[in-house]
Amino acid sequence: MTEFRVESIILGESAVIRELRRMICQVARGNTPVLIQGPTGSGKELVAQAIHRLSGRTGPLVAFNVCAIGDGMMEDTLFGHSKGAFTGAMSNHVGLLAEANHGTLFLDEIGSMAGTVQAKLLRVIETQEYRVIGTSLDRRSDFRLVAASNEALDILVRRGSFRSDLMWRLRGLVLEVPSLSERLEDLPLLARHFASKVSSIGVSACEVTSDALDVLMSHHWNGNVRELRYVIEAAATLSQTSSLYASDITRVLTNKAPQRIAGASSERDRLLRVLASVAGNVSAAAETLGVHRVTIYRRLKRLGLSTRGTNTNASGAPVQLH
Repeated sequence: MTEFRVESIILGESAVIRELRRMICQVARGNTPVLIQGPTGSGKELVAQAIHRLSGRTGPLVAFNVCAIGDGMMEDTLFGHSKGAFTGAMSNHVGLLAEANHGTLFLDEIGSMAGTVQAKLLRVIETQEYRVIGTSLDRRSDFRLVAASNEALDILVRRGSFRSDLMWRLRGLVLEVPSLSERLEDLPLLARHFASKVSSIGVSACEVTSDALDVLMSHHWNGNVRELRYVIEAAATLSQTSSLYASDITRVLTNKAPQRIAGASSERDRLLRVLASVAGNVSAAAETLGVHRVTIYRRLKRLGLSTRGTNTNASGAPVQLH
């Protein structure tokens, strides 16, 4: 098996990225929770992946966005339930804690977690034990918790939406992921990397010209590395050549208005048509509509649609989310 190198997924040679990679290697082994802080789109999940890959743990990395479900479902999602535990529990459901046994549990947007579940999560962190809903015996999970937030937890504590005792437990090891504006010297490397990978979306890999880089370097990247990736992918899709020029980048950057989906007669239809057009990729749908991916999850919940499984659009075709 090829030895994993953190440089393979945490790209860049800026001082802040070199320091981040050093910290990842330092904290990877052990059982202490890790808190990853950084703006949306900066690559926090990649940091979690690197920590897990270097940890030596034999179990899987189980990643979950807390915003993906309603507050009332988070406890069930974490702990699981037994058949007959409540109305509608037709079979046993394995929770995230069981899935992450001997591995790593990555909870993204942990600041969105309901207070009642925060208290129970704190106990699980301390004891490594939990109780499946509808059962009377504690079970054990040898997991390592990695959490992420795009907002400082102490601010959430002051607002009264996050428990201070859980914050202090999570802040034992803190990794700060910089915004793209804090590491602009890495942009050319990142842009060329994304351009070399566009074949995964059915487009031939392309070269990023120096004039295209000039435009990219002058843009204010509110969406950080994720936005850069989508801009490169969109420009490569629209380009008529094997090279990306300034005009290709400008065309994408100046066309940021949310797209109208023809033929959609309702909000539900419109949302499912967008998701179908990007093969169920929630992040790509958010980019298409000009909103945050959390907004997509919230709309799905408000419209009574599944946020993790398959929905059916107006024509009866399945839309599998991921």
